[in-house]
Amino acid sequence: MKLKEKELIAITHLAFYIISADGIATEEEYSAVSTELLTFGLETEEIVKTIEEANDMTLEEAVAICRTMSSPQKTYACSVLGYIVASDGDIDDDEMKVWAEIVEKCQFPDMSIQEALDNINFVNKSLAK
Repeated sequence: MKLKEKELIAITHLAFYIISADGIATEEEYSAVSTELLTFGLETEEIVKTIEEANDMTLEEAVAICRTMSSPQKTYACSVLGYIVASDGDIDDDEMKVWAEIVEKCQFPDMSIQEALDNINFVNKSLAK
């Protein structure tokens, strides 16, 4: 899976948006974001830069970037966000609502949490090769 720097930043912004939906940001959720960034081969300094730029990005900018991604990229991004929803072991209704909102705004494919987890595991195994 190839993603441009801005696309990674946009996905990171959306992940943080989901994390904040229930008012409880957990270590597991932040760790899940970092793990995905590491999967793309980013070094610590690059992860910090990506997070800083994600914090500076608006929701509208993130959505606009994600809407232009290819279908496989959108499937990946949607899967990552579903993974974030489930990462702390609590699939919160507020996070699910925000994920659904993002799916609609970004024109991501509809999928269940299980499908998202299956997709992310498949992509991460492929990237690890």
